[in-house]
Amino acid sequence: MVDPGFALPTAETLIGSHLPLFAARTQKAVRTLLSESLAISLTLDLWTQHRHPFLGITAHHITSNYELEASVLAFVYMPESHTADNIRKCVMAALSPYFTDDELRADPKTSRIRALTTDTGANVKKMGQTSPWPWVPCFNHLLNLTVRDAIDLPEFAPVVERARSLVNSFRNTQLLSTTLTNRQRSQGSPVRALQLDVRTRWNSLFLMLRRLLEERTNIGVVLLETNSEDKALTASDWGILSELHNALQPFYEVTEQLSSETHVTSSLVPGVVYYLISTLRETIPTTPLAKSLQDHLSAAVAKRLLSVTEPRSLFRQAAALDPRWKSHIINALDAVYADIPGGRDVWKEVELAVIGRHRPPTAVASSASAATS
Repeated sequence: MVDPGFALPTAETLIGSHLPLFAARTQKAVRTLLSESLAISLTLDLWTQHRHPFLGITAHHITSNYELEASVLAFVYMPESHTADNIRKCVMAALSPYFTDDELRADPKTSRIRALTTDTGANVKKMGQTSPWPWVPCFNHLLNLTVRDAIDLPEFAPVVERARSLVNSFRNTQLLSTTLTNRQRSQGSPVRALQLDVRTRWNSLFLMLRRLLEERTNIGVVLLETNSEDKALTASDWGILSELHNALQPFYEVTEQLSSETHVTSSLVPGVVYYLISTLRETIPTTPLAKSLQDHLSAAVAKRLLSVTEPRSLFRQAAALDPRWKSHIINALDAVYADIPGGRDVWKEVELAVIGRHRPPTAVASSASAATS
C-alpha cells in the first residue's frame, strides 16, 4: 500500500532532476567497466521509428572475469541530415563521456577502440572508413542483402508479394485470424499467428515462409470456410515458396549462429562463407526454378560476401587466431579461394604473417621437432 499522503514526483521532476542523476550514475558505472578492458569494439546503427531518427552505439568488450560484455553507450535522437560528417560528429559527441580525446583520436595501433562495425549503407560506410578505427561491415546485414538480391528477382518477387498479401489478410481480418485460431485448437496444434517479414529484419522472410508452409492446410480450410478463396495461393505459388524456404535454410542457420552476444563470432565468418558456397555447389536442384534460385544465390554470395573475407581482412585474421579452427582452417579457407587466380598464394602470405607470428611456442617447438626428425 502507498501512503495516501505520499506525493508522486511529477514528470517534470523525473525528467529534470532524477533522470540526469540516473544517467550520470549509469555513465560512471559503464566507464568503470570499460576501464578494465584493453580492447573495445564498437557497433553503430541508425534507424527511424515513427518518423523519428535515432543513433545507437554499443561497446563490446571482455571483462576482468573474461566474460563478453555489451554496454550501450548511446541512444540519441539525430534529426540532422545523416551525412557521413554529421554521423561522425554525433558519434564523437556520444563517446566523449566514456573516452578521453586522446583515446578517440589515438593511433589505431595503440587505441583501446579496435574496430567499428556498421551496416553497408553509403553514409555510415563512408563514416566508418574515414573514422580513426578499422571499419568492419556487419556480416549479418550483408547476408540479408544477399538473400534480398535473389528474392527480388522477377521469378520470385511476385509470389513473395502474394504471400505477404495473404499474411496481411489474416493479420488484419478478425474473421480469418479467429477462424485460424479455432481451427488450430480443434486440431490440437499450437496456436500460431502468421508472421509478416520486414525487409530490414534478419531472417524474417524465412520465418514468414516457414510459418506459411507449416500452416498451409489450416490456411486452405479457413479460406474455404470463410468464403475467402480469392485470397488463396495457387499450387504453383506454394511450390515456389517451398523452393525459397529450402534454399534459405542455410542462410537462416548461419544468421542465427552469428547473432550471438555471448561468444566470439567474427572468426566464424570465413567458415560461414565456405559453408554457404559449398552448400550451394553441392545441392542438386530438382526443378528449373530451383536451379535458377541456386544460381542467383551463388552469384549474390560471390558479389556480397567474398570481398569481406579476402585473405587480408580482419575476419580472416580472427579466424586464423581462433583455436576452434586450428585443425582445418587452412584447408577450408583455401577452398573458398580455390577458383580465384592467385588465391592460394595470397593465403600463404596470411598464414606466415598471422598464424606464424602468433603460434604458441609449444606448437612452434613441435613443428621444429617434427621437421628435424
